[in-house]
Amino acid sequence: MAANLLSPRNKSHFHVTGVLLLCLLLPAPLSWATGITWEKLPADSQKLLDNLKKTWPAIPPAKQEAIAKRAAIWKQLSPKERAEEKNRLEHWQSIPPEKRKQLLARYEHFKKLPLGEQEALNRKWQWFKSLPPEQREALRKHWQSMTPVEKEQTKKKFETAPPEERKQLRQELLKSPPPPVKPK
Repeated sequence: MAANLLSPRNKSHFHVTGVLLLCLLLPAPLSWATGITWEKLPADSQKLLDNLKKTWPAIPPAKQEAIAKRAAIWKQLSPKERAEEKNRLEHWQSIPPEKRKQLLARYEHFKKLPLGEQEALNRKWQWFKSLPPEQREALRKHWQSMTPVEKEQTKKKFETAPPEERKQLRQELLKSPPPPVKPK
């Protein structure tokens, strides 16, 4: 019986059947790549995204999905949240394209980090954001004035210090005036 399945006649039958199945199945995986047609967007999303109407068909399907999802979220935001989101978007658009590309690359790198490292970085960022603007600016200037070796040494100090010592190191950084910025 097994020998009959492998006969030349059956092999060609399997080949034809395989090709037919492939033809039938190929459109299925490709159907997701068609994206969302403008007409299928809810009316309120169309109104919100009206400036994209003409270019909508040219937008890659994955990006269409992301935009449609973001539009749905936008509708659920409070006026205050919308204003904050609008400010963030305007700020993003004010950043030169090359800098945006760098920021996106850094974000992609961040997403690839192990979860523990992401959480640690988020905690550091939250701490930094909790500082008054003057202290944040002073720390930025201090950091920018450091040489790569000094930056590495400071990172190592923080990584190896126990939590209480890290708090003390942070306080010292906040108290110490930044050295003058070196001309570039």
